[in-house]
Amino acid sequence: IRINFCDARGYNCCFANAGSLRNVAAVNECEGNPGLQFEILPDFDGMEADSTVYDYTFAIGRDSILYAFDSIPDFSTFPPGTYQLCGFSYQGDQRDSFPSIDGSFRLDTFANQLNSVLPPMCGQLTDTCVTITIRPKSDTTFLGTQLICGSDSLVVAGQTLDSTGLYFINATNSLGCDS
Repeated sequence: IRINFCDARGYNCCFANAGSLRNVAAVNECEGNPGLQFEILPDFDGMEADSTVYDYTFAIGRDSILYAFDSIPDFSTFPPGTYQLCGFSYQGDQRDSFPSIDGSFRLDTFANQLNSVLPPMCGQLTDTCVTITIRPKSDTTFLGTQLICGSDSLVVAGQTLDSTGLYFINATNSLGCDS
């Protein structure tokens, strides 16, 4: 439970509510897969922050380091790796107070700062974040020129080739991604 005490003038009040992502399952997809484009709706338990004062976005970490802020998370162009997606509610006029993306600032440090006695801005991260794992695609495999004579055939990825042509065959690598 978080209790906010405001002074007599109404300053130092922060009623940001990031809600919860507890009911959102972890994502494990291949690089570039359309399944990495999704809309996540936090659960506010009926207590969403006032949208005339507060905005909502997502804080994205890569290996727990702050990587980006994005209101519509689309990981389809992200390189392989392990990411964290956290909801972030903040006072709309404090967008300039977001921490810089410098490759060393940790998500847990940001959460601790927001929950401190003197936070750098009015905001709240979700208590849990969704783990997004992006597996690498394999490089394209070229078999080169294969000669098929007479009634010969060649089997590639379970597909029998027995006539002249240029073939593009999607095969799954050991990580389950299209190669």
